[in-house]
Amino acid sequence: MILFCRHDLSSVASDHKLEIAQWRTEYETGYILIDNQHQSLFHAINALNSAMLIGRGEELLERTLESLKIYTTIHFETEEEFMFKNNYPGYLEHKAKHKLLRQQVEEFSKQIKIQNTSQITINVSHFLTDWLIHHIKDEDKKMIAFLRQKREQKQK
Repeated sequence: MILFCRHDLSSVASDHKLEIAQWRTEYETGYILIDNQHQSLFHAINALNSAMLIGRGEELLERTLESLKIYTTIHFETEEEFMFKNNYPGYLEHKAKHKLLRQQVEEFSKQIKIQNTSQITINVSHFLTDWLIHHIKDEDKKMIAFLRQKREQKQK
């Protein structure tokens, strides 16, 4: 899964990597699969931003969107399964937000066929940053706290 969501920027921006999204231990769920998937999204955000800084974001746009399609399918199913199995109280609301995020990725994929890719690249970058700020750092943080608590209870 992780290989699908990672971009090799060595040919695009090897000297211009700037991490605007930095992984922190506070984002860890304690479930390696979910954590690795979240880290893949951080990597995609940073890869696209680095490419944009050197004027090559459009080259990475289509690959980023393809990765996001795969990511949203696999990762959201993984998260939803963990939430369901652990009786997460915000499951239905969280799942509905996942659906909206999937729809936005699909919309971007349609737009690149008919609109200026330069503007779409900027929009995708903003979308990913917003996703990071509002979904992972807010919605997922609630889920993370719940899953950590469940995990600790199981270990006792």
